[in-house]
Amino acid sequence: VTETFVRLASAQTDRSECRSHGLCYTFDAEMKTTVVLVLFAGAVLVLAAPAQAQAQNDVFAWMDTHAKAFKTLVNGLGITRKTLPANTKGTLLVPSDKAIAAFVKQMGLSSKELLSRKQLVDILVSYHFIPGYQAKSIEDVPGNPTLAVTADFNYVLRFYKGSGRVWVKDVQGNDLTIQGKPIQFGKLSVVPIDKVLMSGGYFFNGLDALKQYPQWSEAFAAAQQTGWPVSGADADITMFVPSNSVITPGAKAAWASLSKADRQQQLRYHFARPAMSIPQQLKSGKLPTLLKGHDLKVEVTPATAKGSVPTVKVTPEVGAPASVVIFNIFAGRAILQGVDGFLTAKLPGSTTTEAAPKGSGRRSLLFNRGGSFYGGDRYYGRDYGYNQAAVNSIAATNTAAAIDAAADGYVPTYAATAYGSYQAQAAATYGNSCYNCVNNWDN
Repeated sequence: VTETFVRLASAQTDRSECRSHGLCYTFDAEMKTTVVLVLFAGAVLVLAAPAQAQAQNDVFAWMDTHAKAFKTLVNGLGITRKTLPANTKGTLLVPSDKAIAAFVKQMGLSSKELLSRKQLVDILVSYHFIPGYQAKSIEDVPGNPTLAVTADFNYVLRFYKGSGRVWVKDVQGNDLTIQGKPIQFGKLSVVPIDKVLMSGGYFFNGLDALKQYPQWSEAFAAAQQTGWPVSGADADITMFVPSNSVITPGAKAAWASLSKADRQQQLRYHFARPAMSIPQQLKSGKLPTLLKGHDLKVEVTPATAKGSVPTVKVTPEVGAPASVVIFNIFAGRAILQGVDGFLTAKLPGSTTTEAAPKGSGRRSLLFNRGGSFYGGDRYYGRDYGYNQAAVNSIAATNTAAAIDAAADGYVPTYAATAYGSYQAQAAATYGNSCYNCVNNWDN
């Protein structure tokens, strides 16, 4: 028997060793217990161990054979068989290698480029993990729909059952039939799927992203009229997207009075190269735009308090500075940053109408808000939906935080945004079936 190391508890508390003669033991400093395993003839006899003790080893071995590409993404987040807590409770929907390859191709990225965008990897993997609920049968769908809060707390999954099938719908409206049965690894279940589920954090192209968000309908209309400025490999760009709330009637009238050529130029003023995430790549300084000879001024103030995000201000040639309020929406090779002001270039002979910044952008991809108790500032103390990118999204730690919380037996609402928390609580409160919403959390 070759030497093997067995890990049964957290990285901070366990010590594991397996002798070449086949006698293994693990001491957990917190549990104050010793678990003995006897290995012989390629088998493992558990003399005294919880059922989930080998979950982390088995699930990664399974992915090695059945979902190597997804395992690579998970490992890229620092989640490995050595770091995954043995008592992690949840359900992981695992796309096949073919599904990951199709996703990468549609995004216009290479596999290496995908891995280099750690925030994208994190929101992708986190949207496929349901913390706190372990699926044991695909027939367990108590209502149509039954909600599941994912490790990206901004977005849920909806499960349905009927006409002899079970399917899941993502927030972009895509249906995926679930065919494989859940595979249990202790408290963790794996459900094989043949497509990548699409959250509201990543899209295959910029127009799809603009179309999905109601607060970006004006930007979507403008981009449709004038055309997306780049394509293919050249689409490695950043777009600053103004919310509808800052586009005043005067600004609309001024836009309508522009020639098509001037519209194209003003639209190009909202784009810069390359695609830049916050805070890793977008830095303070002069930022040349796709409108040649016209720049934006960017000021980035790093986050100082725990749980906060950077302050990013973008000053155009005409008008007041705008702040980034929706961070890092991945759209193919591009990255979209939502701003609370319209960016106007100073063009010779053009008449412009300045739009003063108003309220922040809001994500509106889940349930409508409702009920006085959960309404807006009175409950959360801030604008509901404000600033969806919590510190976990900025730091690309959504998945890891949710895994740690699931191992401890709760949904980490401290890491959720106001809107994400609202959706979870509203789903439980208003009678929607939900696997792991806050109010009916099962430890």
